[in-house]
Amino acid sequence: MTVAMPKAINVPRMTRVTWYKHRTLVLGIPGMFLLAAALLVIDSLLQRHWISSHHFTYCLTYGDNSTSSRCLTQNAPYQLGIFAEFVNYWRTEGTVLAVFLLAAAAGLFGGVPWVAREFEGGGFRFTWTQSVSPRRWLLGTFGPLTLLAAATAAICGVAAHWWFQVAQFRLDGGTSPWGWESFEMTPLSMASWTLLAMALALLLGVTIRRVLPAMITFAVIFGGCLVLAQTWLSTFLFSVGDIPLRVNYGNPDPSGSYLAQTWFARPGGPKLNLMTVYAQMPNVPQPQQARWLAQHHLTVWIAYQPHSHLVWLALARNGILVAVAVLAVLASVWWLRKHPAE
Repeated sequence: MTVAMPKAINVPRMTRVTWYKHRTLVLGIPGMFLLAAALLVIDSLLQRHWISSHHFTYCLTYGDNSTSSRCLTQNAPYQLGIFAEFVNYWRTEGTVLAVFLLAAAAGLFGGVPWVAREFEGGGFRFTWTQSVSPRRWLLGTFGPLTLLAAATAAICGVAAHWWFQVAQFRLDGGTSPWGWESFEMTPLSMASWTLLAMALALLLGVTIRRVLPAMITFAVIFGGCLVLAQTWLSTFLFSVGDIPLRVNYGNPDPSGSYLAQTWFARPGGPKLNLMTVYAQMPNVPQPQQARWLAQHHLTVWIAYQPHSHLVWLALARNGILVAVAVLAVLASVWWLRKHPAE
């Protein structure tokens, strides 16, 4: 009597096993993004209906040399009192922040537990004994989940972008296209952050292999990435390829541009620190300040990013996020090969 040997798990069966073990995450992560997208679409429809029914479509444009609605500029301060009631800074800012953190939630409550629990509970051992390599197991199951999360995040980003086209005028009447809200409420940004979150979850799950420590580490590192992207990275990118321009004292910046830097200079001389010059400048009205600068042979310079550079800077920022995600995946594969099991 011979004993029948168990058959090796083929790809379809491995997929079914993954579905049975992780169907909550496979449904939960896309469901979270799609639910958020549906809520944003409904809220946007309600806002647009309110604007249309009150005949305030004209308010959804910016005033000249302003980042505020035409109905809330200095030339017409709260001219339309009912439209002023439409402004709701904290509600809009809170919604933007909640949408922005969806990628973090996907990685923290979905990606990290998925990988770390496989090692913590030892479920990976059965798969590895069925002629399935650790790399194939890791990428063959976690990869489709990541792509599904990124695709639904992009769908949510489409809804967020459409919603923000009107909702931005609730931020005290408007916001700059260079603001962090405008940068994040796009399909590409949401998909990039989701890819980074899932890749970081993969790396921490493979290296730490304990659910709770990996989740805490993820929260710290990914939170640092969010802060770094909004501070140092944005400042660095906005200074790349900026255009210097000599201006008359008190002249406005080019319309729709981002002011990267301002400084004083003498003809053929180095840049002078603003505070150093202001400390020597008498406290007089602007026309006399301009005369004082001319007497001291000082000129005012700015470095700015024109509005035409905005799309390229956005692509560069999101490209950096995707590149970091790819590095995290490669590091995960390398670590798993060096330390396959405990």
